[in-house]
Amino acid sequence: MNWEKTVTVPVYRVLVTAVQTTGGGGHVYVSTNSGATWTETQPTTTAEWIAVTVSADGSKIAVIDFDFGFVYTSTDYGTTWTERYYDYVWWDIVSSADGSKLFLNDMWDTMHVSVDSGANWSTSTVSGVEFSYMTVSFNGERVAVSDYYDGVLTSTTTGATWTVETDMSGCSCDFIAGSDDGLVLYVSDNTTVWRGVAGAPQFSSVATSTGTSTATITWSTNLSGTSIVNYGTTDSLGIKATGVGTTSHNITLTGLDTCTTYHYQLESTESNYSQVGTSSLATFTTSGDCYGSTGADIELDIDGGQITVTGGNPNNTTAVTFNVPYSVVAGGASITFPSGTVLTRSDAGAMDLLNFTINNVTSALQSAYVGDIAGAISVGLTNLNLSFTQNATLTIPVSTTYNGQTLNVYSQQEGSSTWDLETTCLVTSGQCVFLANHATTFSAGDEPQEAVSQSSGSGGGTRIKTIPREESIVGPVLANIDPDSRTGILLRIIEILKQVIELQKRLLKNF
Repeated sequence: MNWEKTVTVPVYRVLVTAVQTTGGGGHVYVSTNSGATWTETQPTTTAEWIAVTVSADGSKIAVIDFDFGFVYTSTDYGTTWTERYYDYVWWDIVSSADGSKLFLNDMWDTMHVSVDSGANWSTSTVSGVEFSYMTVSFNGERVAVSDYYDGVLTSTTTGATWTVETDMSGCSCDFIAGSDDGLVLYVSDNTTVWRGVAGAPQFSSVATSTGTSTATITWSTNLSGTSIVNYGTTDSLGIKATGVGTTSHNITLTGLDTCTTYHYQLESTESNYSQVGTSSLATFTTSGDCYGSTGADIELDIDGGQITVTGGNPNNTTAVTFNVPYSVVAGGASITFPSGTVLTRSDAGAMDLLNFTINNVTSALQSAYVGDIAGAISVGLTNLNLSFTQNATLTIPVSTTYNGQTLNVYSQQEGSSTWDLETTCLVTSGQCVFLANHATTFSAGDEPQEAVSQSSGSGGGTRIKTIPREESIVGPVLANIDPDSRTGILLRIIEILKQVIELQKRLLKNF
């Protein structure tokens, strides 16, 4: 007899062997007691059986015929058989542990795959190869087949796609065997035996979610392995975080800086054979307020993706988008833009974002204006009026003596000499915090009033501040008095007296 192929199921002590007889009349034998006794089972009397495969429990058997192209399967240890496929010149067949996945090659370039124990089949063709023997992992996902001309081909997609293992190129490979998981392969060309280990873990479904000081990275690998994230503020990385190794990975990084871009690279070492895989470099940015105080800071944040400038040139752009909550700070003054805010010129012209500044101008306004100016800031670009699509949060630093007080906030647009009441703020911890949707000069406290002149008397030492023209009320009031109406005159005089008293209070306060 020409014993062609024997398959053993050691756990269940089931052995199956096929016998090829030229011209037909082949035999299939089954042993369920580790070979002590054998039972012949005959799917057909006209076949030349070339190969046989069996499920892990020994119940499902598939045999193939070399000459007539028969494929028969059995689900009852070979007691009964069903014809499945024919009309090809078959060479080898293998199955997954449960017998549901069958892989069958026709000795040339076509692989036939069934995922329902042989009831239905699909094919995939690899041009220019000559398939020989095969091996498959227990789950049927990893398949390897020797190629008489080009070495070994592997599939990790249940035979749907194939990869030629280039390090075996030129091998006239014949017999092949593999580990249960399909990661270790042994192949021979009748003179040499090679041992190959499947490639390192491959990465997919990578996702990040960030907080102000944390980042969680999740990913999947095709092989079970360790979970490692190498990260840092530059592409040199330098910091390592590890987690539990599986095929689904989840690591949370802590202690990160707010609004900072980090570079990271994933790493996984395959659990059984120590094959190391690494992902490509990627970045994430922690959330929270981003800070800039100079054009260089802003330029770095543009490069980091926190800011987007229309047209790509920050020196000449018509719109700026803040992709994260972004703050510009200087001298205790600050402005914070919510994420998604777009900044433009009010006249829709171009601007140089790198000149955007915020300054504490309290001393300058206190010297130039009359009134109780608690604090003042200048925000934006010189001589330009800027608008925001969302309200920004602004902070004017003031003395803590104003704590608990509600102050008026006035604004003056570029090119204007008047002040408009913007809003109010409740001072806390020496800060007047308010919302606005434009950039300009803001002052907290009394409305700034410009002093017309000041002079000293001949005796020296007495300073007189001239009342601003808009505050002179006597002339206009008297000019409008009706001389024929006593009641009108009296009411006007009372009104004048009230305003004079108010003026005296203001004058005393300013001296």
